Amino acid sequence: MTGYSYQIIIPVSFDYKDEYWQKFACISPVESVLSLKFKERTADRYEVESLTGEVGGKAFCVSQSILSIDDDFTKGTIFGSSRDYSGIYGCSMVALYGNLIRRNTIVMHSSLIDVNGDGILFTGPSGTGKTTQAELWQEYRGAEIVNGDMVFIHRDSDGSFYAYGSPWHGSSKYCLNKKLPIKAIIVPVKSEKCLIAEIKGMDMLKCVLPEVMLPDWFDGCKDLGISTLDELLKCTPVYRLECTKDIHAVKTVEKELGTSN
Repeated sequence: MTGYSYQIIIPVSFDYKDEYWQKFACISPVESVLSLKFKERTADRYEVESLTGEVGGKAFCVSQSILSIDDDFTKGTIFGSSRDYSGIYGCSMVALYGNLIRRNTIVMHSSLIDVNGDGILFTGPSGTGKTTQAELWQEYRGAEIVNGDMVFIHRDSDGSFYAYGSPWHGSSKYCLNKKLPIKAIIVPVKSEKCLIAEIKGMDMLKCVLPEVMLPDWFDGCKDLGISTLDELLKCTPVYRLECTKDIHAVKTVEKELGTSN
């Protein structure tokens, strides 16, 4: 099978597609920075070490699938069943993020919305209301929800940070191919009233750090992610939002950020 061409910050060749990956297809394919192949076969987690020889380098087991990839995370093969959706997505995430974390990129567990061309990220542990707050903006302000689970955050060559949609949408239905400058990161906390306050220093780090994927897939991998996160937090305001599940939460953020039309 010929690899399909995608663009998720970098050009990716991958001989797998579904309705979510297709949203990131390249109109004019260019030379890939990451090349992934998929081989239909029963994968046994006890084969992980033996499969490192497929392309050299490393092997990772996710669900019932195995990723064999080179040390630079530029060429890999996923072994498994085409029915193992979580395995294919998990292995391809390892491959792409292993490449991008070297390129000033982190992945944040968050919901990303597009408000008049700016990106607002709602982040926090599962169940704290990230998707709920994003959907309130969709309902009351017509904002687009770009992603409801895993958002890629990349520092461009000019030092600016952008949030990117991705095929990794989790249980959320939201998956758009968009790149947005980041206006703010908001940490929602369920409450009976609406209050917002900017947080800094250790309080900010305690809220955001647990929601960033910081793997240890190669020497220095985690340090690269922490360095990118540090640069992001130096130039991006982070707010703690005590919020209800109604329009008052939207208005509270709107007033603070000045996003109203």
